[in-house]
Amino acid sequence: MKTSLNAILAAVLLISFAAMMVWPFIQARGDEDEQEQQQPKIASAARVFRNTEGQTVLAMSQQTLVRSGIRAEPLATTSAQCVVVAYGTLQEDPSQSFTLRAPMTGTLSAAGDCHWPTLGEQLSDGTCVGTIEPLFAPAEQIDLASRLATAQADVQANTAALAADRAAYERAKSLYTKAEAESQQDVQQRQAKMLGDEARLAAARQTVKVLEAALAGKTPPSANARLAIKGGGRVVQIAANPGEAVQSGQTLLRVARFSTMLAIVALPASEQITAPIKTARLVVVGHEDHPLEGIVVAPTAAVEPKTLGQTFIFRVNADGLTLQSGAMVTAHLVVSSPQKAALIPRSAVVWAEGKPWAYASIAADQFTRQLVPTTQPVDHGWAAGLPFAPGRRVVVSGAQQLLSEESRVLPRGD
Repeated sequence: MKTSLNAILAAVLLISFAAMMVWPFIQARGDEDEQEQQQPKIASAARVFRNTEGQTVLAMSQQTLVRSGIRAEPLATTSAQCVVVAYGTLQEDPSQSFTLRAPMTGTLSAAGDCHWPTLGEQLSDGTCVGTIEPLFAPAEQIDLASRLATAQADVQANTAALAADRAAYERAKSLYTKAEAESQQDVQQRQAKMLGDEARLAAARQTVKVLEAALAGKTPPSANARLAIKGGGRVVQIAANPGEAVQSGQTLLRVARFSTMLAIVALPASEQITAPIKTARLVVVGHEDHPLEGIVVAPTAAVEPKTLGQTFIFRVNADGLTLQSGAMVTAHLVVSSPQKAALIPRSAVVWAEGKPWAYASIAADQFTRQLVPTTQPVDHGWAAGLPFAPGRRVVVSGAQQLLSEESRVLPRGD
């Protein structure tokens, strides 16, 4: 009996110990379940609904707003001019590009200290990119052959003349030594004639050597044409490669600088501007927060053949931006005097669906996203009209967080 009692006590103690070990895990699991049950309540502090006016409203608790740094401020007043919007693309400025052409017919080479560049490579002024080994055309080869024949004939004639003059000089020198008929002046004249024949023979032989090498296509390195970039920039076109035969005047490569570009924009066919346009505010896609100033190139506008819209060409300074040819650009052309408008700070504008938006505050903890009617860039922001007006409160800090929260909570397709 005593043994059974001890066994029962041992089992009770073992069960009690196991319960003490398992209880913290059970309690922790219960806390997790309770937190999961509370999540919808926490999420309800950031919810999206529609008000009686049909507007989509994002509501967040004050605690969440403070913790997220979301802050709304009243809009300031600015002056804005009536503008007409035109659309187009950026193009290279011809004055900022340099085309390297072959100075002669020959074979392109990149030996020695010259390096043939790759597409997109940045080159500095004066960079040597290669050389051209001359290659003579058929007509030039005929001319060289004729000149070679003449030079060979000169070698033969000068050789014979030199032999005769040397013999005459030796005879006159011998007679002068024996104090016979020849005078010292005669000896000197014959010596000078002999030395002249030697010089002419040497020149004729050198001419023959050069012409023979040219006809054989073996020109010395010093005869190769050196190719250097006079205007540095980024390589945007490569039309030939080392080892290829090129013709005189052929385009080899082209480099361009993008610190200055041309913006070619066209108005819609329904728009027409009669007032003279000198400047415009340009907004490049991808750089909406950094508008640029364009200066009109032509005093009169042309007509775009595809859209039949009035076309303008502006020269624009990149102002430190990395711009590419073909980038889409929007131009704001001023056509009237300044008028009162609301100044929307750049930090308040978010882009969605390719359009600019701002979150207007309709209550201390409620916000509605509204389309900015105009995106005329001004100093420190954008000038806009109704529904935005000076004094209206909009989110100036944390607008992107509101957009992310709205996209997360709002059902797809709402």
